[in-house]
Amino acid sequence: MLPSATASKLTHLVSALALAISLLPALGYFLVQREGVVHNLIASAKTQSVLVTEVVGHNIKIWPSAHERLLEAIMPVVEPQHATLILYGQTRLISGPYADLRWPTIAREAEFFDFGMPAGRVRVVASLADILLQSAMILVLSLVLAIAVFIPLRQMSVRALKRASELLVRGELHRSLVDGLSEGVLLCDERLQIIATNRSARHIAGVAHPLLVEANLADCLRGATREDGSPMPLSEWPMRRCLQPDAPDGPVIMGMLDPLRGQIWLSLKSSAIQHGEQNEHTAVVTTIEDVTAQKRNADRLIITEYAVHCARDAIIITDAKARIIQVNDAFCRLTGYPREQVLGQTPSILRSGHHEPAFYRAMWAQIEQTGAWSGEIWNRARDGRTFPAWLSISEVRDGKNRLTSYIGTSFDLSERMAAEQQVRHLARHDPLTGLPNRSYLREALGKALAAAERHDWRVGVYFIDLDHFKLINDSMGHHAGDQVLAEVARRLTSVLREEDTVGRLAGDEFVVFSTKVDTDGGLVTVAEAILQALAAPIVLNGKELFLTTSVGIVVYPQDGRDVDTLLSNADTAMYAAKGDGRANFKFFTEEMNEASRHQLDTTNAVRMALEQGEFVLFYQPQVLAGDGEQIIGAEALIRWQRPGVGLIPPGQFIPVIEGSRLIIELGNWVIEEALRKAHAWQSLGFTICISVNVSPLQFRQENFLSQLQEAAARHAFVAGSLRLEVTESLMLTEPEATIAKMHQLRKLGFLLTVDDFGTGYSSLAYLARFPFDELKIDRSFIHRLSQDDSAKAIVNAIIVLSHALGLKSVAEGVESQTQAEILRSLGCDSIQGYLYGRPLPVEEFERRVRNSLHGNLAAPHAKAAALPHPGLLLVKAAESSPSQ
Repeated sequence: MLPSATASKLTHLVSALALAISLLPALGYFLVQREGVVHNLIASAKTQSVLVTEVVGHNIKIWPSAHERLLEAIMPVVEPQHATLILYGQTRLISGPYADLRWPTIAREAEFFDFGMPAGRVRVVASLADILLQSAMILVLSLVLAIAVFIPLRQMSVRALKRASELLVRGELHRSLVDGLSEGVLLCDERLQIIATNRSARHIAGVAHPLLVEANLADCLRGATREDGSPMPLSEWPMRRCLQPDAPDGPVIMGMLDPLRGQIWLSLKSSAIQHGEQNEHTAVVTTIEDVTAQKRNADRLIITEYAVHCARDAIIITDAKARIIQVNDAFCRLTGYPREQVLGQTPSILRSGHHEPAFYRAMWAQIEQTGAWSGEIWNRARDGRTFPAWLSISEVRDGKNRLTSYIGTSFDLSERMAAEQQVRHLARHDPLTGLPNRSYLREALGKALAAAERHDWRVGVYFIDLDHFKLINDSMGHHAGDQVLAEVARRLTSVLREEDTVGRLAGDEFVVFSTKVDTDGGLVTVAEAILQALAAPIVLNGKELFLTTSVGIVVYPQDGRDVDTLLSNADTAMYAAKGDGRANFKFFTEEMNEASRHQLDTTNAVRMALEQGEFVLFYQPQVLAGDGEQIIGAEALIRWQRPGVGLIPPGQFIPVIEGSRLIIELGNWVIEEALRKAHAWQSLGFTICISVNVSPLQFRQENFLSQLQEAAARHAFVAGSLRLEVTESLMLTEPEATIAKMHQLRKLGFLLTVDDFGTGYSSLAYLARFPFDELKIDRSFIHRLSQDDSAKAIVNAIIVLSHALGLKSVAEGVESQTQAEILRSLGCDSIQGYLYGRPLPVEEFERRVRNSLHGNLAAPHAKAAALPHPGLLLVKAAESSPSQ
């Protein structure tokens, strides 16, 4: 036995120590539970901020109407005891779900982002009232327990204390366990037989299998799993491992499947207690904590971190001093730097040298003022390659508004900028040739003229047009035409200087302009280089194709001071080059401008004359070559009876409108008038024929056949009474379609003549395929017939060829008796010309016909057998000599 004084002192010391220890459970409980709440709030705030960022989706305009979408997104992760506030700036956009929280409360926040920039905060709030109340209860109970122990200890001896402790361990410990603790506590022996538990332990781990005193833990905690989901054997349970000599000190995470809550996670920490007088007994005290929420939040953080590393945008995280502490895989792919090489470095390793120091000073100044910056920046990769990127930098601050780190997100703009550049290029360049298109060419020329005006320079403009390019498209197809245009563009680019600009205006029209032109000789040199480059043969499908080019040249400022005037005058000069034989160039002159205005005025006047009925038809007799007297038809020649001017021959207006739709309208009028007059003559008993000259442009119209058939029906057309004259050039364009159309005309009763034969293509192979009825020998051969033996040989060959093909031959432009005799001797079938009569008005022509028939309207029937067709009237609307 100890002395009484010593025992008293020891009793007081133990009692005081017991009183001090009684305060620790309440304080420890409060601190542990508060720390758990803090971690839970931080994880919940970060998780919800990620979800809010996903909903925002880089479109801030949806926020005013996003209440339901944001609420739906965060509901799966919101704890019922928490309140969630989603804040944009200082304005609360959405509040909920909101619990009725009692004081005191604690809150933690996390930022959410819009397009890489902080857009607001997610604040999660929890109440500490329950923890504070439970801590107070623990304190009260601990004090009561300490007082209850303190008073008896003062009268107890040390031996009694020892016995009391043994009794406390053996049988009375369960009374000292505080049921108010939120942390579960259970006591079991080395066989896992439960000795005592508190209420929290039974609630946390005993829902499916209640933790009953004297029950075995192996039967209560069934289905235990490791953190990876695999089954946890009994040997790994902390109650067993703590009995081993090398038992770990830390807690063990164990999973269980609860029927009501699903998968739950428990944090278990066990300690072995030796008791008895010889420490012959062992008990195990285990604390149990439900960490399901923390585990889920930790999993979410892992998923968030994984999402960061898997994000397509590059992400870089630095500390408060801008030292890199983390980068994701996209950053490594974008910059080429491995993660280990950049950690601890600053983002300055990416500086490209494209920006001045002032750029970076302004960037950091904005970050310090607003907490964020975003914009386009050029970075340098590890291999030295520079690339444009869109960078967003945001500050990260803790709960006390202290700067902790920076987060930067970026993505490569190279492809986007390349695509935008390609779109701009396509909008300003011709897709076929790659040359500047009309709008870009006009813009560039306008800038060149402005610079020339400031510096008193001259600018030369060349208007380039390919001769007969339409024949290439018509005969070889548009694909071949596109190849030719691409080759022309390549040649033009290769022969011009760097200061020269070439562009495609439209179709086969190109424009070149040269700045700082000193002399006209330099303009000539460039024009000759263009003609020479385009004169070389172009090989298509193994065949050589030869092109010629016409070029019109104007000079700023004398030929025009603006883009429209220069291009218009250059176009006029180009057409002058075409009129001068093509394959050459012409400088613009004021006379050309006058001619252009005359052409425009004439075209407008012809159109008005057609509307007002100012055109008439004159008729020139056509006779049999054998007697020179019998009229078998007449060639009608159009005349313009212009008020105030008089009679205008076709040579003064037909060439002006040729090639335009106006020639089609005039041709349709000629056919209509010829059919009307033919019907009138038939009613008078004239058994003579009709022929109409059709321009190639009119013949190629899709509705030509239908219009001709409708006109013939209106005027009671008789088969064989109308002859259509076409030129040889018609045979070159789409020959198969032309032949088919001619056969349809023959079926409808129309006859066909080759006009001006010998002056064009004159292919025997083509001629044999086309269903012609007659060849008309051009007047150029007839005029040289008596003086030139070669002309006589050509005429003879044409007559022989026509007879060999079963065709009639007719000679036009016969003005002398010698020419007529030669034609008779060569076997020509019919003749027309001044020798037998000039073109006559319709009344005079009718009198001439009556006189040739000796005034007997029925007499022509007696000679009908000599006519190639009953009643032939040759009506030619164009291409007559101006002198006629």
